[in-house]
Amino acid sequence: MRYFLVFLTGLLMVVLAPFFLAQARMAEVSDETQALMLDIHSLNLINGMNLSGNQMQALLAKAREAKQANDTYTGIVSSREKEFQNALTALRSELLRTPDPSPSIERQYHAVHGDLEKARDNYEDKMKSLVSDLKQILNENQLVIAAEYSPCLIPKRDVRNPERIGQASGLSHIEDMLARMRQVPQDRFDKMKDKLTEKAKKAMKHHYSDEEIPKKLAELDAAIKQARSLSEEEFQVKKAQLAEKIAPPRHEARKGKALDLMLARHLLNPNFAALLQQKLATAQR
Repeated sequence: MRYFLVFLTGLLMVVLAPFFLAQARMAEVSDETQALMLDIHSLNLINGMNLSGNQMQALLAKAREAKQANDTYTGIVSSREKEFQNALTALRSELLRTPDPSPSIERQYHAVHGDLEKARDNYEDKMKSLVSDLKQILNENQLVIAAEYSPCLIPKRDVRNPERIGQASGLSHIEDMLARMRQVPQDRFDKMKDKLTEKAKKAMKHHYSDEEIPKKLAELDAAIKQARSLSEEEFQVKKAQLAEKIAPPRHEARKGKALDLMLARHLLNPNFAALLQQKLATAQR
């Protein structure tokens, strides 16, 4: 659904051009900025789960285990990096001279590479075990929330106390966009229509087949025209229905490995233990 919401925001580009320039620059952000964004994504997830005090403490314990496992793994990689570089340099030099590296070069490479693979496998096994533990800590409803979570920085008003959280929740985004669309002058909207149609078509490719897109474009066009033609009172009554008409199908909830990866990324990343500790300390003040 996030692709479709990007398109709907695009409908307002005539009045929000600076916003789009800023979004384009966001494509290249520093590691520090990405870490801050991940922290916020994680906070929005746990805030929406309504965790008990005992759950928070249990989650903190698992996050600390994950941090220790990560430190162990990265420490091994760091300590063997120079040795691995030397093995790769020797292998490259050997391959420049002959297609068949000598047994000693092969042994040098496999000795280091094998240890690194073993460390990685141990780390992955530990993380899988911790994810399994998380699933025992969280209740069924909280796991549903995690499965349907669409990472966001600022959750909408109607999802701050939600059954679902994140950018994909509800229809409020679409209703807001339709409301703003009503404010765009007709002459400006007419000039942008072809470009907007192309944006819509591109967004719809994420949700519909090529055969379905013409019908969906027609439905979108009709919904926008209707929204722009209604009085304010009529729009308030019908906006949810109009939003439903042009909303893409809801994404399937994460299952299996996809859910495991989401839990690991947001609740077991190396910085999460410190983040959760800070949240608990803040709540006690």
